Amino acid sequence: MRIENVPVKTQKKPSAGTWLEFWETHAKKTASKCSVIGCESRAEVGAQVFKPSMGPTSIYIVPLCPTHAALVKEPFDVAESVTLVLANK
Repeated sequence: MRIENVPVKTQKKPSAGTWLEFWETHAKKTASKCSVIGCESRAEVGAQVFKPSMGPTSIYIVPLCPTHAALVKEPFDVAESVTLVLANK
């Protein structure tokens, strides 16, 4: 599925902890590697993303490596099996 990072200036802070901890809690999984297809780097951040086809109305958290988390206005693909966690849970 195609996703894109939320611009830094519009990102929200998690209510407690980090976004990666938020994702692990709500997905009931432990983040290991980056969610981007073909990337083998370790997931170090919970990134705020949206589906470009739907616009930034629904913001999700996914585990990404720092390189992919830093991409701006550049959509990328994650596996359909990646758990998207709504940021407003």
